[in-house]
Amino acid sequence: MTHPMDHDVARASWDTATPWDKAVRLSRARAAIDYPNRTTVTVIDGNTDAVVTTISTGLGTNLGAIGVDTSNGRVYVVEANTDGVNGSLGVIDGATNAVIAHVPIPGRNLGATTQLAVNPVTHKIYVPSFDPGGQVAVVDGTTNTLSTISVPLNPLSAAVDPTTNTIYVGHGSFFLNGNITIINGATGAVSTGPNVGLLHAAMDVNTSTHKLYVHKGDTSRGSPHEVVVVNTTTNTVIATVPGFNTPYGGVAVNTADDLVFVADNIANNIQLIDGTTNTSVNTFATGVTPNGVVANATLGRIYVANSGSNTISVFADATLSATLTTGNLVITDTDAVGKNNNLTAGVSGGNLVITTTTEQFLVAPAGGVLSSNNRTLTIPLASITGSLTFNTGGGDDTLTVDLAGGDAVPAGGLVFNGGNPTTGPGDELVITGGSQGNVTYGYTNAHDGTVGMSNFGTITYTGLEPITNTGSATNVVFNLPAGPTAALLGDDGVSGNGMSRLCGPTFELTDFANPTGSVTINRGNAADTLTVNALPDFSAALTIGSLANPFASVTVAGAVSLAAGKNLAASGTTISTTGPVTTAGGTVTLNARNGITLGNALTSGGGNVILNADADADGTGTMTLAQATLAGFVQQQQLFGTNGGAGDAFGVSAALSADGNTA
Repeated sequence: MTHPMDHDVARASWDTATPWDKAVRLSRARAAIDYPNRTTVTVIDGNTDAVVTTISTGLGTNLGAIGVDTSNGRVYVVEANTDGVNGSLGVIDGATNAVIAHVPIPGRNLGATTQLAVNPVTHKIYVPSFDPGGQVAVVDGTTNTLSTISVPLNPLSAAVDPTTNTIYVGHGSFFLNGNITIINGATGAVSTGPNVGLLHAAMDVNTSTHKLYVHKGDTSRGSPHEVVVVNTTTNTVIATVPGFNTPYGGVAVNTADDLVFVADNIANNIQLIDGTTNTSVNTFATGVTPNGVVANATLGRIYVANSGSNTISVFADATLSATLTTGNLVITDTDAVGKNNNLTAGVSGGNLVITTTTEQFLVAPAGGVLSSNNRTLTIPLASITGSLTFNTGGGDDTLTVDLAGGDAVPAGGLVFNGGNPTTGPGDELVITGGSQGNVTYGYTNAHDGTVGMSNFGTITYTGLEPITNTGSATNVVFNLPAGPTAALLGDDGVSGNGMSRLCGPTFELTDFANPTGSVTINRGNAADTLTVNALPDFSAALTIGSLANPFASVTVAGAVSLAAGKNLAASGTTISTTGPVTTAGGTVTLNARNGITLGNALTSGGGNVILNADADADGTGTMTLAQATLAGFVQQQQLFGTNGGAGDAFGVSAALSADGNTA
């Protein structure tokens, strides 16, 4: 995504939200400088990526470095003039986008200042100015008053760590000064920092890991173009990252995921540095001549100002990591809060292909390849000898396992840790495609469980809300959790789609496709109850409980119509029907320990109807037929107790319809 206009983008620490709405909006926007005239500030709304307004500061012939105080919403921009003429610092009220002050800054070449620093805690702005002498102009943002701090010659860039009130100043290479300068923000004391090489054109601080990243280099004076990493606790160089063509372009740290973005205005790209390993892990193309980078951790966006093409490149901050260790592939949402991930895992040829529609992968693991703007990871199936795990964090996530192209479940299984958000719609597992064979759903609790497919393998999930499986199955088995539950079997709410739904308060709502064989529902607790509502898209055989493990109650509340030859068997302490049950030659078997109540017809289409109201033979079972079910019936045969046993108790005769199909 690009926007016209650019030279620099506003720098600020965006990781800490401010309570002031306008400041939040401003912190999410990007103030950019028009190029090549560079006499106006353009404000972009980060929520919509739309230009909000363009602001003329009224002073300066060459606007330069820019920054934002996120705690009060003020924007500060260097108003440079031609060489030899002092400049100023323009102050913009982010709430009204009005220019409210100009603070004179001594410096006859402020246009050379590559980066200023704003401390949102102390409200002080630090502007490097190398001529005359060497100094950093300090503007008190509360009063717009000026003071100066003397530093070594040729200061160019500045960065601040507001958590320690420490300012870091970089220098040019003209005076061969390779040391950065450190300023104590509380006392103004100046000390010499480590030697990082020549020409410190850009820098930024990770306030969480206490690392300073300095983009530097002057090959004409023997200093390579690279990023130097400084431990700000010990003020020592701990790493260097090579591979740049210039020290110019800008640096931005996203502390939320410990990533560093460095622009190269000759290569026209930004490199992504992993702050944990201090290595470059990816490269993204930008517009022409990038000259400013800023990271917005709140929105997960990276903004790059491209002065050569007058555009802003907007990147979604990659939040998905992929690691392959001893054959186990793990996909993790690294965002501190958790993104709303939409992921699909499928098979193409001999490769596992994982795609995301909402986020980006940071880097491919060994043997893997990223494509489609880092939204597709392709990796050989042979390299995944263990398991595949998705850890998607705190967002509302969806994982689709697409089995149409082959088995996407490795030998060690597939694990989906959804993160269990506290608000809906929650995390969803979707299984599509493939002839899955016998499918067994094992429920551990309200959000955890397994889906075992005999033809593919087992998916283990935690922290989910709904499950949808549209793939074809031969037989489906549901094993309810140990805690007592009131389960409900019914339609998924979409007529004619061949899907039904099993749900309950103690296990995962599950939508499943009508199998070719049977559905079996096993209780997890003797107190479990099951209600069967209308099943317009269900035609398989249905088994509910067993003689050894009956439900506490089974209620058929809606119409159930099974396909030809399909059986219905239900076992419960009590069984009642208020909806009609119809089969076409199948057997209907109702086994109840304490009685059966028939409130509607059982139509077997010539199949057997077996009603056992005292399945445990303790003499307590009764058979009750509602009066409405007897209307229009004629008695075809008298039923007697087995062998005339003294314990048998039949209060009424049973009547069969004239065609013998309905009891």
